[in-house]
This record gives sequence, C-alpha cells and structure tokens, in this order.
Amino acid sequence: MTYEPPSDPSQQSAQQPGPITAFDFLGKQIKAGMAVCYPVRRGSRMWLKKMTVLAVQDTPQGVCVSGTNDAGRRVSIRNLDKCVIVDTKESK
Repeated sequence: MTYEPPSDPSQQSAQQPGPITAFDFLGKQIKAGMAVCYPVRRGSRMWLKKMTVLAVQDTPQGVCVSGTNDAGRRVSIRNLDKCVIVDTKESK
C-alpha cells in the first residue's frame, strides 16, 4: 500500500511565496546594498539622485524599493522601470 496525497486543495498546506524580486530599467535584479539612480523632477527641472537600497518590499501598489539617498533621507521608488543600478557592494 502506498501513500497518496489528498487531491482536495483545501487539505494541502499552503505554499510559501518566493522571494520578492525587483528589476531596473536594464533588467538587472535590485538587491539590498546596491546603489540605484532614479529621476527627480521639480517644476521643469529634472536631475538624477542616487540612493542605497535597504529593502525590496511588496506593497498593495506593487513592488517597492526603499533606501536612503546621499543626504540620508528615506526614499521609496515604485516606478522601477525608470531607475538603474549604478554600483554594487558585491563588485568592490
């Protein structure tokens, strides 16, 4: 006699979701510790700012990357197709 798992999905244990992944404009995976540049706009002026990623989170609005910029302020980026990885601690 062999064991057969229950065919009813309600009796099976829930699967754990995989890790949350985020990708930049070039399709590279964003991880904690990486430096990312993102666009900033104030009026008609536009420039790039750099932030260090602290966490990749899943929010009701979608995947969000949070960290601190060069001035030490907390930053959250939700529009990830506009940012790009510029430096990683792994390459040093």
